[in-house]
Amino acid sequence: MSKTNENKLVPKLRFPEFENSNEWEETTLGKITNITNGKSNAQDHIENGKYPLFDRSAIIKASNNFLFDCEAVIIPGEGMKFIPKYYKGKFDLHQRAYALKDFAVEVEGIFVYYLMMHRSDLLAKKAVKSTVLSLRLPILQNFPIQIPKVLKEQQKIAVCLSSLDEVITAESQKLDLLKEHKKGLLQNLFPQHEQDIDDSGDFIVVNSKFISSDGEVKKSTNIAFCPAQKGDILMVLSDIPNGKAIAKCFLVEEEDRYTVNQRVCKITPRNLNSKILYYLLNRNPYFLAFDDGVKQTNLRKEDVLNCPLMMPEDHREQKKIAETLSSIDDLINAQSQKIEALKLHKKGLLQGLFPDINEENPSNSMEVENDRN
Repeated sequence: MSKTNENKLVPKLRFPEFENSNEWEETTLGKITNITNGKSNAQDHIENGKYPLFDRSAIIKASNNFLFDCEAVIIPGEGMKFIPKYYKGKFDLHQRAYALKDFAVEVEGIFVYYLMMHRSDLLAKKAVKSTVLSLRLPILQNFPIQIPKVLKEQQKIAVCLSSLDEVITAESQKLDLLKEHKKGLLQNLFPQHEQDIDDSGDFIVVNSKFISSDGEVKKSTNIAFCPAQKGDILMVLSDIPNGKAIAKCFLVEEEDRYTVNQRVCKITPRNLNSKILYYLLNRNPYFLAFDDGVKQTNLRKEDVLNCPLMMPEDHREQKKIAETLSSIDDLINAQSQKIEALKLHKKGLLQGLFPDINEENPSNSMEVENDRN
């Protein structure tokens, strides 16, 4: 792949065999594909249905009916983001979602999918602004796009990005397997029981956001009102209904580095391996049962102290279990970083393989405000 700096409608990155090809062509979606919305509604969703049902959400549902049997790029008609999906075969479509199908002879459908993924931010800018952003049919039909005149170049770009997507999918599956392996280890290694802020400060404030974001969101202070020491376990005590932070734990592995904020408790192990206690307490089902899905969950000190735990008495066995689980965590973190690097690489390719277009007037929503298809 090579770069070109010529002032033409060409991408920054271009495959060598197309360096001397013509500029890309400017056109609109309506000129290269047929765009139609679906007819189905939410009640058409059937659990374990025969065909995929595409609607406005990122989750693909199922249906026993199909409206189309073709290659298509699916775009939600409402929402905050308009991330496309690509599908080939029989599928059902919600009435507030669009299918781009019947592509022109000189246009590769999967190339259009990656192009619309790259231009999804512009779609959001052009959408009609109401309670949620909404796309009207004319917006899509008149949406400006740029495509290579040579079909083989479209195919080459699509193959490049598809290959990277396959790698990301494979690595994500590895990550899921590692998480499942860890879950299995936790189930087998532990018997189951029936039942003042300063950004430049010296101490990191451990609050619910810090723990729930795995340390990504943090604040600092110069005063440690409730200092945590190495080996302490810090646990979130409050969360919204069905929240993902309640009872999530953080293991302190540095001295004089953290201070505990409100609604986070500090647990100091006694004659017990701190890592094994961390794995036992972190999102323990006992604590999750306090979440009724309706009101905010607030764990009390008594709730924490009464958590039933079963663990080996032998400190050597505790240490061995903790080391095993820590090694799995290291693999999970490394795999997560690998996936993020691949996604960043894909983002860079999307930016480089498609020309830069400046849209001075990104929204034509006023002209189509009353056109509801």
